[in-house]
Amino acid sequence: MNLYEGDITPRTEWLLAAGATDKSFFSRANSLLSQQKLLQTESSELCLSFAFMPRMGYHAGAEWMENFSFKKTERLAKRPQFENVMAEGEKKRVERLCIIFSLPNELDRRRLGIIASKKIGNAVARNRVKRRIREIFRHIKHRMEPALDIVVISGKDMAKLPYRVIEKKLSNALLTER
Repeated sequence: MNLYEGDITPRTEWLLAAGATDKSFFSRANSLLSQQKLLQTESSELCLSFAFMPRMGYHAGAEWMENFSFKKTERLAKRPQFENVMAEGEKKRVERLCIIFSLPNELDRRRLGIIASKKIGNAVARNRVKRRIREIFRHIKHRMEPALDIVVISGKDMAKLPYRVIEKKLSNALLTER
């Protein structure tokens, strides 16, 4: 099978939307097909191990990726901000995984603060937990109610559980807030 410029499917379009030119994408895909490093389905689509990306045009990749970044303006950084959310916000416990506090804000954006105490483990474990929480927030923030300050206090179990389990439970809890 060879791919040509007219053979763009939702599964193959991620590279084009990320800014690759038609010729470079198709030559690379054909090269990988000939080396049998890409799988084919019955419908002749390429099976790539990348997330589905909606059709947005060939050069919209930068804007799409920007929506999934975690900017400084989306962080709670100061102690008074954390204290305000925890004192006045709504509290929700997610099993033994974490405690989530949420409070509407006036800024028209979502902000996240993370607390990982020494009860979780050493610095490596605490940083891993914080990275996981940030990554989950980064992926679901566009589906959340806007203008919300969120503080997540991680529990001991978060360091032990696999990422997919944490992602499922935390995503459900954050998306059902309010």
